[in-house]
Amino acid sequence: GSGQAKIKGIEIYAIHSPGRSQDEVSGLINHVSKVNRKVDLAVGGDRHHPGIGYADGTAYVAAAGLQTWTKYVDQIGKQGGARGIVNVYLNPEVKGYVRYEMVFDKALKKVLENG
Repeated sequence: GSGQAKIKGIEIYAIHSPGRSQDEVSGLINHVSKVNRKVDLAVGGDRHHPGIGYADGTAYVAAAGLQTWTKYVDQIGKQGGARGIVNVYLNPEVKGYVRYEMVFDKALKKVLENG
């Protein structure tokens, strides 16, 4: 699903699955453009691989997964995403200023150790 809301002066659009593209962020950018949303922040969360971007006055976040690492990920041979959160700081008074903070837990350590 998807939805849009204005919170503390910041227009936010969120969608579970924005569609496929070269990477998670470009898929979100393409989707927001296609549905003609004029927002300060757009968040997508389907792929569980974190990413950030900024284009045409909109901050974009591909949310990190919150799932735990499971044996299934290793069995299917799929690269697991880093587990954690992406904090985004916007100021409605200062258009164009965005600060991102990526916070990952120990799942990142397993990805880095095993290549």
